[in-house]
Amino acid sequence: MLAESAASRTFDEGGEVPNDADDASYTVTSRTNIALSCDGRHAACLVNDGQRLAVESWSFHGTRAVTRRRTRKVESVSARPLPLQDGRTGVLRRVHGTRHELEIHDLDGTSGTTIGVDGTAVDAILSSHPATSVWLTVEQTSGETILYRVDATTSRAEAVAGLPGRIGITGWLDEEDRDLVCNVLTGGGWRMATVALTSGSVRLLPAPLGTLVLTNRQRRMLVAAAHPAGPLLGWAAPDDDGVHLPTGLNGVPGRVLPLATDPSGRLLALRVAQGVRSRLAIHDTVHDRTTLLPTPDGVLGRAAVWRDDTIRLAMSTPAQPTTIASVSLPPPIGWSLPADPAPSRQLDVRTETFAGPAGAIEAIVYGGDWRDSRRVVVALHGGPEAAWTLEYEPTLRRLADAGLTVVAPNQRGSDGYGPGHRDAIVGAWGGPDLADIRWLRQVLTAGRPGVAAPPLLFGASYGAFLALLCAAADPQGWARCVAVAPFISGPRLHADGSPRVRRLVARLGGLTELQDDLGPRDLLRLGGRIRVPVQLVHGARDHVVPVGHSRLLATALWPGARPADREFEYIEVPDGGHYPLGDIGSGQLLERVLAFLLACPPGEAWSREGPMSATRTEGGE
Repeated sequence: MLAESAASRTFDEGGEVPNDADDASYTVTSRTNIALSCDGRHAACLVNDGQRLAVESWSFHGTRAVTRRRTRKVESVSARPLPLQDGRTGVLRRVHGTRHELEIHDLDGTSGTTIGVDGTAVDAILSSHPATSVWLTVEQTSGETILYRVDATTSRAEAVAGLPGRIGITGWLDEEDRDLVCNVLTGGGWRMATVALTSGSVRLLPAPLGTLVLTNRQRRMLVAAAHPAGPLLGWAAPDDDGVHLPTGLNGVPGRVLPLATDPSGRLLALRVAQGVRSRLAIHDTVHDRTTLLPTPDGVLGRAAVWRDDTIRLAMSTPAQPTTIASVSLPPPIGWSLPADPAPSRQLDVRTETFAGPAGAIEAIVYGGDWRDSRRVVVALHGGPEAAWTLEYEPTLRRLADAGLTVVAPNQRGSDGYGPGHRDAIVGAWGGPDLADIRWLRQVLTAGRPGVAAPPLLFGASYGAFLALLCAAADPQGWARCVAVAPFISGPRLHADGSPRVRRLVARLGGLTELQDDLGPRDLLRLGGRIRVPVQLVHGARDHVVPVGHSRLLATALWPGARPADREFEYIEVPDGGHYPLGDIGSGQLLERVLAFLLACPPGEAWSREGPMSATRTEGGE
């Protein structure tokens, strides 16, 4: 077992050998849909260079060096890159309707074979066997899922087995890829099932075993088992009907996500998230003991593979978009994070804890010391069941890069600080969280020079709703407000939202209307109190918060349109999604948001008693 006292840390940010098919210095703003091959020697993902999405493939040479290539084809956000065991890269795409295609690129990155597949949903399972490129799961209109094997030599797809429902998480029970276990959604809910691939036989496992989390290839399964106190992690075997629930594993403080097991199956790598950070931990399954490892500041992703004495996993830091980190074990622990060919400019990013009205409030601060800053932006995250974390955040970095100091708090309602902090706003949207931000405004105002402007507000989704509430609750306390995809109220969002959104609103108590001095948190009712310049931004294709909410707020609260005044601006992005500032090619839109915030005089507070006027702009960029 790894001992904390023996662990030391080396942190290497170099050593890679970039080899890009287009341009070795292309900018990276984000990586998504990251996957690692079964042996951890290859990786693939979608890379966003600010103008388009493309497939990026990685090949590792030891623990430090990596070769990277990028394809020229423009991809959609739903494309799934697949790093194959032989070094080739597959890309699974939905073409139209039920038609999907699997395109396999040759080792030089050029397009090779394309396989067409029809199904209501198609997914892939990576293979470690050299004779199989990949396994495809193809859901039928009947609800059944067919499992196909794609031959590594001929690229032909052969049906092997049929499962009675939708497929969820999968895992291999052995090193030879002969037996597969997976979660299956049947009429009775989620069940685990095993598939003997040599015969195609399928067996549903007893429901009390729980649902699959991962496997260790030694015929042991880590499962989420039902328990009166909530789901617990436990070990099970496909031929047994019991689950062992380790006390130590389930007692690790923080939000625990199992990542991978070592080749022996004895050690389990965990992501342990607490507050804004996440750390790598190693759990000894024999002694039921967990050791937290020294981990660079950042956020660990879900993609991870443990082979020999190296763990490879996705990781994002405040200075760098998600990359593939390599962690060498056993002690001394060594971390290697390959730097991007065009790294981001160095920027001061740190955490600060404020003694809030009902307990500590942790915040991430971008830029200089807020106490000396003439312009401070309070950035409010969406969710509400979410939090700011120490990962690469392009929007907040751009604001700080322009000279603004950004304070991003995790007020009550934020995840990562225990159930009491997270659940404080259940049934009280715009209650305890609003109180925290109003209190924070007072701290930021009192702690800065008297000539400094009041803080600015920036929020997205639930954070946009909360930002507008802040502007209404303290009309003279803020300088400006940018609200991206706000909704009018919890009840109105429940009435207009999709089934998934309605379930979330109901589960988190968004239908309850507060009856305090401020009254129900409805922006149509409270918006008339706002006396600061406001910029509303909304994507016309937002499938979470209907764009009609911003349209109604704009017409009801700011009915005038006088180009000479810059006290209100409505930007509707025709092709924008829920967060248009994160869409491909959104640079110009972000610059407009920045210009709006910078229009606040650095030494003057806004004070206006009359009705607001408006400048309406539609079309976004």
